[in-house]
Amino acid sequence: MAILKHIPEGVMGVLQIDYDYHNDVLYLKRQEAQIVNSQECDNDSEIVRNYDEDGNVVGLIFLGPNVITASNWSEHPDRNELPEDMVEVLDDWIFNGIRQIA
Repeated sequence: MAILKHIPEGVMGVLQIDYDYHNDVLYLKRQEAQIVNSQECDNDSEIVRNYDEDGNVVGLIFLGPNVITASNWSEHPDRNELPEDMVEVLDDWIFNGIRQIA
């Protein structure tokens, strides 16, 4: 299932959120974005960033979002390097148990 999250003015695009319950994988992607490259974050193998042709992060794949603890996420080195709206979704998911999936 997917929902569309409207994000603040000035941030490009609408964020699409998908979750694979069977494999515990969370997908975030700007609805209109064209992904041209994907790369695991240098700090871990839990997050794969998706980039557009200009090198902007336009999506991500989070492996095991239900396994990471709030303490580990708050100190996670990638948390400060991801787009603010994506971090907001991940914060809600991990800290507050808010699953924004219909």
